[in-house]
Amino acid sequence: MSRMVLRPWWWGGVIVLVLLGLGARVVPATQAAGPATFTVSVASAYLRAAPSASGAPTFSVFQGQTYLITGRTDDSSWLALDAAGASGGTWIRASYGTVTGPLTAVPVVGVALSAGPAPQATAVVSGGGVRANPGTAGLTLKFTITAKSTYVRSAANFSSQHLASLFTGNVVTAVGRDSTGGWLRVNYGGPSLGWLTLGVGKLAGEVMSLPVDGSVGGQVAAVNVPPNTAPTGPFPAWVPTITAHMAQVYRAAAGNQRDPNMFAVVGDCNSESWLFQGVVAVGNWDYVQHPYLAPTVRQFGNAWVRDSLAVNGGYSTQSVLDPGLAPPTQCQIGESPFACELRVTKASLVFIELGTGDHFAYEHFEYYYRQLIQYSLSIGVLPILRTKADALEWEEAGAPQNFINDKIRALGAEYDVPVIDFDLATRTMANHGLTDEAGHDFHISAEAIGVHVESSLQTLYAITHAP
Repeated sequence: MSRMVLRPWWWGGVIVLVLLGLGARVVPATQAAGPATFTVSVASAYLRAAPSASGAPTFSVFQGQTYLITGRTDDSSWLALDAAGASGGTWIRASYGTVTGPLTAVPVVGVALSAGPAPQATAVVSGGGVRANPGTAGLTLKFTITAKSTYVRSAANFSSQHLASLFTGNVVTAVGRDSTGGWLRVNYGGPSLGWLTLGVGKLAGEVMSLPVDGSVGGQVAAVNVPPNTAPTGPFPAWVPTITAHMAQVYRAAAGNQRDPNMFAVVGDCNSESWLFQGVVAVGNWDYVQHPYLAPTVRQFGNAWVRDSLAVNGGYSTQSVLDPGLAPPTQCQIGESPFACELRVTKASLVFIELGTGDHFAYEHFEYYYRQLIQYSLSIGVLPILRTKADALEWEEAGAPQNFINDKIRALGAEYDVPVIDFDLATRTMANHGLTDEAGHDFHISAEAIGVHVESSLQTLYAITHAP
C-alpha cells in the first residue's frame, strides 16, 4: 500500500508533539478548606497552565465542584486552584464561578497574560443573530510581549510563516485584529505587517475596539502537478466507500446555504491545525505519489488555512456541545463550539474526530456522539466520522476493548455516513501509530499524521467524485 510522503525536514518537528492534557478526567473535587474557595458555575471549563485563554489545558472542572483558591493574578481575573489531578498550572478565569471567602487574603502569584477578562463582542442584533463590533477605524494600541518568546506570523494562524521573533518586554503596535479578537495585526518594525496571538502579551486597551483587518487568513502553498490525473488503484480499506445517500447529502449542501468547497473539523489535540490542515496549507504534503489529490486541495483551499473553533486539546463529545466553552466573540449566546463552527464556516462537510477525551466517560459517548451526527444532518452537513488510534477507555477506565471505535463504526452504519477507520490504518504502525509517552499513549506519531492527512484527502476526493 502507498503511504503519504512528508518532507524530511518536517518529520523531526512533528515527532516531538506538544503534550496537551486530555482534560477529561471526571474526578471528585478537592475538598475545599481555608479562607477562600471557588465553585464552578459554568457547565465545564479547563484549568490552564498559565493565566491566559491561550494557556495549555491541564485539567477539566465541572459545574458545582468546589476548590480551594491558592493564588490569584494581580487583578484577580484569574485564580489558581488546588486541583490535585491537574498536570501543570491550575488557572481558571474568575468569571467561570463564584468565590466564597475573602479573596483579598489570597496571595498574588501571577500576572494576567491578557488584558483583563476575555474580550466580549459588542452585540448587534441582526436578523436574529449576533455579530461582533467592527471596531474603530484607524485606532492603534500598544502591545507588550509577556511571553518568554514568540513568533510574528504572516497570517492569523499557527501554520503560517514566521516573520520575526519577539521576546519579553518587546513592544509593538496593534493596528487591527481578526474577527474573533484572538489575533492582532501588528507593526513590529519589519518590512510588512504581521500577526500575533493575543495570549502572548498585554494590550493597552480593549481588543474589540481595534478594527477588523481584511487580510485575515492565508493561502495554500502552490502545487505544480499534471492536470486531469486519477487514482492508480483502489483506496486503502480504511477510506470509506461513498454511498448514494452520502453523495446526495453533500450535493444538497448548496441548496441548504452551505459551502460545497468548505469542510469543518471538530476534535481534540490530535486534530489541531498544525497537525492536520496546516500540513497541507504550508506545503508540507508531497504530491508525488498522489498527484490526483491536488485539485481536491485547491477546491477546499479555505478549509486548510482555518483554525477551527471546535478543536482543542482535551475536547470530548460532551464539551464540544457545551456553550460555556464557545468563544464569545464569534459565537452566539447559547451556541456550542460545534454549532458555532458549522454556522461560521457554512461547511458542507465536517470531520468528527473525537473519542480520546471520552475515556473516563465512555458510557455516555454514544449519547453525545449521536447528537453530533444528528445535528450535522439536520442542517444539511455530511459528517465524516473517524475512529481513533488509542485505547484509553480500556487501558485507564476498564471499558471493553475497542468500545469507542466500535460505537463509531456502528453509528456510521446506522446513519449511513462515512467512517474513516483510523484505528485500522494505524494497526501496522509502530506502537499503533502513537508516540511513546510516559503512561498511556494517545498522541499520534509523525507516520500516523501522514495517514491522517492522506485519508482525509482521499475521502474528500471520493465524496466530490461520487456518481
